[in-house]
Amino acid sequence: MRSWSTRSKEAANLFNPAFCCAILSATVSNYSQQDNLGMPFPLAFIVLPGHTP
Repeated sequence: MRSWSTRSKEAANLFNPAFCCAILSATVSNYSQQDNLGMPFPLAFIVLPGHTP
């Protein structure tokens, strides 16, 4: 993994914990509107990117 200082500012911002939380929260909320059982836990792992090149 590259250090934070060598990443582009855009890539570093995508991994901001508050931004990631907002994305997950919106995803779970919208999923729950479609399916009353809620979003399955494993799907949370495909919402956010795993890594950047």
